Amino acid sequence: MCLYHPRLPLELEREIFLTLKDNPDVYRYMLVAKRVQVWLQPYISYRIILPNEPRAEKFLEFLHLHPRPSDYKVTALFMGPSVNVRTAALILPRCQTLTTLIIRFSYRYIACAIRNPLYHAFLALKNLRCLYIGLTTLPTSRMLYLPSIEVLNHLSHLHLSSLEAASFTVPLGFAFLTNLTHLSMSWAIGRSCTDHLLLFLNKSSCAVLIQWIDNNRSPAFVEENLRRRELVDRRIVVMSIHLKEHCREGEDMWSFAERIVQWRVDKNTDPFATLPTRHLENGENSSEAMVGGNK
Repeated sequence: MCLYHPRLPLELEREIFLTLKDNPDVYRYMLVAKRVQVWLQPYISYRIILPNEPRAEKFLEFLHLHPRPSDYKVTALFMGPSVNVRTAALILPRCQTLTTLIIRFSYRYIACAIRNPLYHAFLALKNLRCLYIGLTTLPTSRMLYLPSIEVLNHLSHLHLSSLEAASFTVPLGFAFLTNLTHLSMSWAIGRSCTDHLLLFLNKSSCAVLIQWIDNNRSPAFVEENLRRRELVDRRIVVMSIHLKEHCREGEDMWSFAERIVQWRVDKNTDPFATLPTRHLENGENSSEAMVGGNK
C-alpha cells in the first residue's frame, strides 16, 4: 500500500507533468506513479514492428484488450510479407493515428479493390503521410497500376518497390496524388515511366524524386539515360544501397536526398551533381562535386 500523499494539488501536479509530454524521454516519467502514467499515456507514440504472423496475432490480442484508441498511439507500423493480409486488415483500422506505414504484401492484394481485404482498412488511415509499399507483378501483366484509393491522396511521401517490373514500367497514378511531394521508386526505362515522371516533376509541390539502382548499375549510366529521356532535374537523386550507407545517424533516405537537392540548389551545380563521399558523411559543404560518379 502506497503511503505517499502528494503535497501539490493533483491538478497542478498534472499540469507540471504534462509540460513533459513532448520530451523524447517522456515514457520514463510514466514510472513515477499510476496517475502519471494515465496522464501521459495519450502522448506516448509507439513504433510497432510485426515481422511475421505470430507477432501480428499477439498485437491484435493487445488491441482487443485495449479497445479505446486513447490507450495507445501508434505512429509507425511495419508488417513483414509473412503477415496474413486478413490479419493486417483487422489491425490497420485500430491504428488510426498512423503516420508511417511499411507493408510488403503481394501486389495482387493491393491492385484489385473488389477482393482486396485492405481496401476499407486503408480508408480508416486519415493521418497516413508516409507509405512504403512493396509491389510484385501480376501473373498476367507487367503493367502496374496504383489504385485510386482515397487514403493515398493524404500521402506526402511514397516509396514503391517492385521486382522484375521495375525494369519495364512504373506504377501509374502517382503523379495525380495531389499532396505527394516525395517519391521513391526503382529506376525504370519504359516510355510510360518517362511520361509519368515528367508529370510528377512538373508539379510545383514536387520536392524529391529518388531513383533506386542496384549495385550492378553505375550511377553515370543511369544519369546519362535520364538525360536522353529529358529527365534532367536537381530534384532527381539516383541512389543505391552503397550510397545510403553515408546517411548521418538518424537520417532517413528522404532527409538524405533533401540534403543533396538543397546542396545542388545552393551551389547551382549540374542537376546530377552529388557531394563527394567525405562530405556526404560529415555534412560539410564543398565547392567540389561529383557528376555521374566521376570528379
